Amino acid sequence: MIGALDHPQLTHDWFTTVLLRVGGRGLVIYERWALSFSGIEDVRGVADRGEVILDVYYLMYLISFLMVFVLFRRWREDGWLKVRKHVVYDAVFMSLTATLIGAKAAYILIYNPDFYFKEPATTGEMLRRIFLNWSGMASHGAAFAIVLGAFLWWLKSRAPVVHMGDVGCTAGAFGAICVRLANFLNGELYGREAPGWLPWAMHFEVRNGRGNKLFVQEGRWYELASVAQPDGTMARQYVETQPYHLGYELVQQGAGGARHVDPAAVPSDLQHVMLQVITSPRHPSQLYQCLLEGVLLFAFMVFMRKRVRRAGVLAGIFFAGYAGARFIGEFFREPDKQFQSAENPLGTVLGPLSMGQLLSLGMLAFGLGVIAYFLRRGRLISEIELWPPEPPASAAKAGGDGALAGSPPPVDPSSR
Repeated sequence: MIGALDHPQLTHDWFTTVLLRVGGRGLVIYERWALSFSGIEDVRGVADRGEVILDVYYLMYLISFLMVFVLFRRWREDGWLKVRKHVVYDAVFMSLTATLIGAKAAYILIYNPDFYFKEPATTGEMLRRIFLNWSGMASHGAAFAIVLGAFLWWLKSRAPVVHMGDVGCTAGAFGAICVRLANFLNGELYGREAPGWLPWAMHFEVRNGRGNKLFVQEGRWYELASVAQPDGTMARQYVETQPYHLGYELVQQGAGGARHVDPAAVPSDLQHVMLQVITSPRHPSQLYQCLLEGVLLFAFMVFMRKRVRRAGVLAGIFFAGYAGARFIGEFFREPDKQFQSAENPLGTVLGPLSMGQLLSLGMLAFGLGVIAYFLRRGRLISEIELWPPEPPASAAKAGGDGALAGSPPPVDPSSR
């Protein structure tokens, strides 16, 4: 039985999460081919960073929002969702905007403010980190923003946002499947140390709170960071940094694959080599969360859709179910690096609880409250009227009699 499996990012040179990138050589496809006016060029192993315009993470977000559209449209057409056709597009736009703003804002303010604000950086670099780095997202922030957006929509129009929220939350459970798969493919948010007998334990790249890879050379720790140059440009350089406090191994990446190295016994031929830091065998907690927060929750919500009688209950099931699943999954997931230190290597924030678990407790209480409230006070779905209602027929005003000029006068039915 295999004791530990390598994450593909460490062993297969063809593996990458970047699908499209614009660099100095043109449009780079899958980090292998550059397409330009000069033709197609093989750029494997060529340092040409540029800007990412499509990676697996972006693609998964796109698939998630397509599911929002599909569910709104399909459930409207089968008569369960009582809204007119154009409302589907309004709902998708609102949920997309709220998700992107809320998830990014929560990640910046709660999980990683140092990277975005406190670290010395030019204004341009700070804006680039915020708007061109969507890999840092917090699901609790997305949920809060969607609830706030729905409330503001209701204040403005009295739209049946609770009923629409049932559909949106179901799509949110599907989105959890996509996002957790992207987390796995990106090699991020991996799990805590796994026992040696676990056959699906994996190694992952170690990155610090700024998202930079860590390396060791002659016992000294470095991160591969973007450093401002005298001419104003940014270049990748090795910068001394703080050590990683949890279990790790070292690896040398070469043409023949990954060569694993015991940190306590580095061979003489690798003493002066920059060795990349990888984790000790870990739980692939991204896949655990994909199953709990995504597959199981989504299937349960689809099953319950026509079994709940009142609007809002399905949304409450999502909030409570997601929070409960996230709370359980956090026991296998390594807490956020931003909270790790030599005194607190695991990175918990309140006893054995992580930040994700604390936020999940609040979300769980909110979800249970939503279920309890709408079970009693929610509108019966069978009695919800189509929204927006048909506008009343109003005669155009012309002159002072309210009749359209040139049109016949209204007919009194009693005269027929």
